[in-house]
Amino acid sequence: MALSVGATTLILKMSKKLSYEEFVPVLQRLSKMAVPEIAHHFDFVHLPWKKLAVVNFTSSQTCAKCFHIFSMMAGKEWVITDLKEAHYQGLAPNLALFCFRSMDVVQQHKPQVFLNGLEVPLPLACKQLVTPELMRLVAAQTSAEQRSFESGDDFILPPPGLEKRISAPVHST
Repeated sequence: MALSVGATTLILKMSKKLSYEEFVPVLQRLSKMAVPEIAHHFDFVHLPWKKLAVVNFTSSQTCAKCFHIFSMMAGKEWVITDLKEAHYQGLAPNLALFCFRSMDVVQQHKPQVFLNGLEVPLPLACKQLVTPELMRLVAAQTSAEQRSFESGDDFILPPPGLEKRISAPVHST
């Protein structure tokens, strides 16, 4: 299975439930194996369900290299058993989706956001990266998905809102 051109976000199905404290170091180590020439490989990690991770990589090249390595290792006594391209692509769209859906999210299910390898407080990341236009786009897309979602995919049904792909540029201030 190949990734779309420009893909940066993957959904990873895991063999066991991991906390952020357990998963992020594993992801760092494996990403470094795939792309040793750069220091910071991902900027968004979300563990919305047990045994599921959403990871946005810092570039499409990094994502493609990690996808290739992770795919070769998947299911071979490794924490990641399967993976696929996510429908929402990019840091800002994934943050917007979380913000749209986060009314009653408990602390352990909040995503982690990184800038140059350092964790950024979630409220600050949302304020800096999620525009009102992007929130309206995610809200409209999510409403349409809830009305018309049909899937023959037997991989794993993603959380509501991850069914359709959406891309948006990252806005910085």
